Amino acid sequence: MALTEQQAYIKERLREKARMVKAVKFAKEIGVTDKNAFMNDVLALVREGLSAYQIVKKLGYDAEMLGKARCDGIRYCVLKEDEAGHEQREGYPDRRSKRMSIEEIEDLPLDRESVSRMRNELIYLRQEVDFLKKI
Repeated sequence: MALTEQQAYIKERLREKARMVKAVKFAKEIGVTDKNAFMNDVLALVREGLSAYQIVKKLGYDAEMLGKARCDGIRYCVLKEDEAGHEQREGYPDRRSKRMSIEEIEDLPLDRESVSRMRNELIYLRQEVDFLKKI
């Protein structure tokens, strides 16, 4: 049975949420509790010239269990955030579109564009509610 575009979108979002939950559980299992302290430690070791594999071993984690790709990924992400020149962020940025206030909705003309925008927002909010019900 073929999935509609909306169902495929919801299915992909659920997979993404499951990956995030799995990543958080993994971080807790290996003992990463303070992200900023961990990232500062990694950055200090990178500046010493250690490889990604050596950094993970020196911090006391099993580099063989993590694998080369994950070790390289940790090193890459820390360097990328440091080069950006801003503080290390916690969590993910909120990328949801801003909701319209009641006043803005009342002031909207009833043309195709505004109806389409409200319809899309309604669909998105229903998906969000459905997802939250499953949690």
